[in-house]
Amino acid sequence: MQKRFIRPSLKLWLGVMACALLLSLSQAAWAVRGNPNAKIGEPSKAQYEITIDYDVEIPLRDGTIVKGDVHRPKADGKFPALMEGTPYGKKQSSEMSKGTHEFFVPRGYVVVTWESRGRLNSGGVFNPHAQEQNDCYDVVEWMAKQPWSNGKVATIGVSYMGQVQFNTAISQPPHLTCAVPGLTAADLWREWYYRGGAMEYVFAASWSSLTLGPDLAKRNMSAEAAQEWTDSMALVKADKETSYSVIPAANFELCQIGDVNLLKEWAQHPTDGVYWWKISPKSYYKEINVPMMHMGGWYDIFQPGSYTSFNEIQGKGASELARDNQRLMMGPWHHLAPVSTQQGILDFAPGLSTSDYHTARLEFFDYWMKDIQQKTFSLDDPVKIFVTGDNVWRTEKEWPLARTQYTKFYLGDGKSKTIASLNDGTLSTKAPAKAAEPQSYVYDPMNPTPTRGGNTLYLFPYGPDGSPGAAAEDQRPVDLKSLTFTTSPLDKEMEVTGPVKAVIYAASSAVDTDWVVRVSDVAPDGTAINIADGIQRARFRESGVRPTLIEPGKIYAYEVDLWATSHVFKAGHSIRVTVNSSSFPRWSRNMNVAEQPELATEWVKATNTIYLDPEHPSHVTLPVIPR
Repeated sequence: MQKRFIRPSLKLWLGVMACALLLSLSQAAWAVRGNPNAKIGEPSKAQYEITIDYDVEIPLRDGTIVKGDVHRPKADGKFPALMEGTPYGKKQSSEMSKGTHEFFVPRGYVVVTWESRGRLNSGGVFNPHAQEQNDCYDVVEWMAKQPWSNGKVATIGVSYMGQVQFNTAISQPPHLTCAVPGLTAADLWREWYYRGGAMEYVFAASWSSLTLGPDLAKRNMSAEAAQEWTDSMALVKADKETSYSVIPAANFELCQIGDVNLLKEWAQHPTDGVYWWKISPKSYYKEINVPMMHMGGWYDIFQPGSYTSFNEIQGKGASELARDNQRLMMGPWHHLAPVSTQQGILDFAPGLSTSDYHTARLEFFDYWMKDIQQKTFSLDDPVKIFVTGDNVWRTEKEWPLARTQYTKFYLGDGKSKTIASLNDGTLSTKAPAKAAEPQSYVYDPMNPTPTRGGNTLYLFPYGPDGSPGAAAEDQRPVDLKSLTFTTSPLDKEMEVTGPVKAVIYAASSAVDTDWVVRVSDVAPDGTAINIADGIQRARFRESGVRPTLIEPGKIYAYEVDLWATSHVFKAGHSIRVTVNSSSFPRWSRNMNVAEQPELATEWVKATNTIYLDPEHPSHVTLPVIPR
């Protein structure tokens, strides 16, 4: 029987064409997502000896010569190369101290570490954050032309070297294949030099003097003056508590190095604005066109930079290749210890390994630079987080997690009977149903609450209750001097993964003050481990660009960003929220006067009051994950 051809209706025809178009567009997107040349394979194995070319001269476009060390396989052939630009010295860089060359070179990668313009053996003048784009472009293209190179170059490095990586990506060198910025900031005002409007004081003062200072002194001072400066550094190290307590804070003597004083320069830009926008990676996401893996730490001083960049480049990157190929890895690390299982007083082994930092990057580099897709590398789960409490790694599809149940925990005026703090308040998911008594305390800038661990760097014990380092610490000594609000012991475990926020309704007798909020995990024995914290300077409550003083006695709502975490509170443990007005020397002391705190020479005590009633329901919002 002869079949009849039935002409489809116009509606059906248009539907078919629309489906075909969508399929075509999807296939185009799929072609960009991932590496089409990658094949399932085993990780690169250690098989090469290492040879090193020291003090190699690398020419920049303006004739400046920078110096680098080339660590490469002792074998014929061409290899992919990893580049780290550092102001700290090519033998003392973050990657050299973590054994990156010893891990990657035997596995068939070249590692080039070079000293930034104007630092140590390199020529030129150093200008933090502002000089790297052209220089990094030139170094990447120089590397791609070397006889040991296969033309594929990636960037590595944490902290300032993470900033170098962003500047490299922004400059779009043709041979840049991918990047792994680690433990670095996206917004330099909010995540590097200031937080909630308060200066990251111990970091800013120490980095600009103890770390950058010796080479700056050598370059900017006479030999005699440089020696005097070095002698002063020894005195500062011998008595940090006295040295860092200087008033005004911006007068920290060791930061004056010849005619250079970076601390004062940063103090002269206390508000968000063009000065910071010009040098912050977040301003240039639209220029990034390569895959990236962002590595951060729950206890890192620059924590939000990693997940912020991961999310923002997915929406704003310069190419589909960049937008579709961002990855995120968040470990329990503090800034100096991504190759250690010990973070403060806690050890996260065996779930955390000292090699996790290297093996994760090898997985990424193998995929993009050698076309090897390790069996553990999944395009569908680009987020990898370490869940403390459970102490395990877990992969996810997005950040924050789509299944999050944001839950408010309200500060109450009852008694938890868990600690002899200033008030021993309660914490629960039940909103205040009646007028509760406000809770007050006196904040004296000359007797600040000391810092115990947390997301900081260069920390030292301030007084008997301070701690020597970052990350996890028992908070009880400072909780005793603060307002605390503690839940009853949990009936079952609770996972908190994602951004943590606090809203504090408060008044002060002063025209400015600070609000410091912390969430801790309280074990049955009373140990209180810090999980997340933050600070909000009152004058910056509405805007980072236009600060305004407060009216004494008036109640304001302060939103305090506690950044993020991934932590499981075990059954029998309690959740504690702590409120006070300082964490020194981590953040500069608020002097409770109208003058900028870092420049103020006068101070007053402030009576600060937290409100807990139905009209002023102070609370912390936790990102609870169903389990």
